[in-house]
Amino acid sequence: MKTLHTINKTGQPFENCLRSVAEGDTILLIEDGVYGLLVGKRQLETIRSTCKLIAMNQDLKARGIHAPDDCLAINYEQFVEQSLEHDKVISWF
Repeated sequence: MKTLHTINKTGQPFENCLRSVAEGDTILLIEDGVYGLLVGKRQLETIRSTCKLIAMNQDLKARGIHAPDDCLAINYEQFVEQSLEHDKVISWF
């Protein structure tokens, strides 16, 4: 069962999500969660081989953050598509 995990901030929600993801899951960084690309680099390294990492392009631009090569920047339409492609969505706030 594939799960889409949305994270809107770093800290405890970010850390709890990373402990809960399973192989084949997708992590979507939204709002201030995109800061996880900067402060959570080491934690993200441990899951990148088993999980897909994506981030909201609008939130990246608003915060002046560039997505690394292994993180796909998506728009709202693609966010909806991701929600439909996964069996469930878990929001980490």
